[in-house]
Amino acid sequence: MKSALLEIDRAFEAKVLTLKEATQCFINVFEKHSETTLHLDRVFNANQVKRLLSFFSSSPLQSCPIRTLHVFGNQFAPNETQILAETLKTPNNTFDTLYLFNNQLGPEDMKHLSVALKSEHCHIHTLVLFDNLIGSEGVKHLSDALQSPRCR
Repeated sequence: MKSALLEIDRAFEAKVLTLKEATQCFINVFEKHSETTLHLDRVFNANQVKRLLSFFSSSPLQSCPIRTLHVFGNQFAPNETQILAETLKTPNNTFDTLYLFNNQLGPEDMKHLSVALKSEHCHIHTLVLFDNLIGSEGVKHLSDALQSPRCR
């Protein structure tokens, strides 16, 4: 399945596929394999992770089967966490579980995630963030989100 996702990404990057076409191909791969978890590990570089997340945030995903996102060891840049946060805030967001470990996420990343967690469209019930650089400021952002009425 990873090879199929990488092939879709290459076709999109080469402008062989439009964003809408790439998104549909992406969803089709998951439906074909009956997968509900998207694993974006070190096989995917930061630019590929960013593009794959943009597939979610830029199109309607009512039929998307993906519920769990595993991102391991990709060392997100702050704007990539912001793309993920924007995805979580979209009305068609289907994620309920996020495993974001060993990505060097920091306080600014937690600020983006905390805004998303407070969104009316966010359905996250499990968030795993170990082996990141969250710090006390990041913990404060997450604590603020968890105390909001949306997270209770």
